[in-house]
Amino acid sequence: MATRGALATLAVVFCAVLVRMTDADCYLVDTSEGMVDMAEGQYACAATDGSSPLGKHFVQCVAGIVHEGNCSGILRWDIKNSICNWPQFMNCDGKDATTVAPEDVTTPEPTTPKPKCEESNCQLPDCFCYGAEPDMDKDSIPQFIMLSFEDAVNPHVFSSVYLPLLVQNKWELYNPNDCPIRSSFFVSDDHTDYRLIEHLYNKGHEIASHSDNHKTGNLSKVEVEYQITWVRTMATEIFGLPKDSVKGFRAPKLKIYGDVQFEVLAEQNFTYDSSLTNIELAAGRPPLWPFTLDFEIADDRCPNKPCPGEHPGVWEVPLNSWVGNDTYSCSMIDGCKVNETSDMGSEDDFYYFFQDNFERFYEHKVPMQMATHASMFLKSPDALNAMTKFLSDVMEEHDDVWLVTPSQVIDWMQNPVNKAEIKSDSRFGCSSDQKKEDDFDGF
Repeated sequence: MATRGALATLAVVFCAVLVRMTDADCYLVDTSEGMVDMAEGQYACAATDGSSPLGKHFVQCVAGIVHEGNCSGILRWDIKNSICNWPQFMNCDGKDATTVAPEDVTTPEPTTPKPKCEESNCQLPDCFCYGAEPDMDKDSIPQFIMLSFEDAVNPHVFSSVYLPLLVQNKWELYNPNDCPIRSSFFVSDDHTDYRLIEHLYNKGHEIASHSDNHKTGNLSKVEVEYQITWVRTMATEIFGLPKDSVKGFRAPKLKIYGDVQFEVLAEQNFTYDSSLTNIELAAGRPPLWPFTLDFEIADDRCPNKPCPGEHPGVWEVPLNSWVGNDTYSCSMIDGCKVNETSDMGSEDDFYYFFQDNFERFYEHKVPMQMATHASMFLKSPDALNAMTKFLSDVMEEHDDVWLVTPSQVIDWMQNPVNKAEIKSDSRFGCSSDQKKEDDFDGF
């Protein structure tokens, strides 16, 4: 049985150990400076036995425990800045380094910074910078809306949505020059009836490619070329649309094929891509005008990576994301919440959703993409009723709102005219039999 004196001695020892544990220091650590005591959070270069260079490894005291780390590649520990640094800046005692092995001293080769896109090196009609705006007073700029649909055009979606809305013009939607509104179709080949494609094209709507079969992933260039060009081949060589009628592409599921996608678009003489999304509005920044890919995009400014490199002359018509009623952004409008919990809602829910986002774009006078799938309107007739009412209302309330195609927006940017002049611009015109008939009440 321990004596009272022995117990007292044990208590003193325990308290001493407890004090040492509590102050969280590390004792007798083997460092490049020898065996030293280290304070909480302190760094030091690790001791070396010659098998690795000085500064390659370091130690830190955390909560009374020594943690080891190492610098990758040629980097060495810089105790003054507590980072792995270039070898010439290495030091292990808080003083400037004086001895560094010559083979470890490597100065990175200087790189020439890439030029930034600016007016001096990027001018219309061939080049337009990311984030730039047309050189025109904002109030004089027409407000463009680009209504676009994705995927196959089959008899069901044609008869249910496209025929009444865009062929028969059941809701009498006309641009300010009394020509019917225009829309674009990003078509995938699977299950598409090209006779209906021809009918839509003849009514003034734009046909673009959306891949053969939605195949994504790491494809070869030959496979990517096939995915991009097959719809154009079918539309022009089999069904007789003009050779240059299919000018645009949108990646399936918005999954970019990488730089090869834009290489193919340039080589195959496509005018534009419309696959890149952004969250400018949700981030409190103005939405983007279409731009050319003559210069690289900052890596943090295109969420659906990989961002493309430099592809001079290829236009990007970005999918400026909308903001749902739950404050989250969406690139396709049928991906947004129209109330706090669902992408489905009442006619009023949809109407408010359309109107709220229009006002966000109209504030900046930037083209607004209304990109969706016909299934949105098949699932909910309320969505179609709300959209047609919204379009009718904004075109009645504003004399500068135009529903046009991506190609028409690019044409306007290359040779802009103000909202008064555009009414007589042949690029936005139509045949006399398509024009809105004047109301006549008699004498």
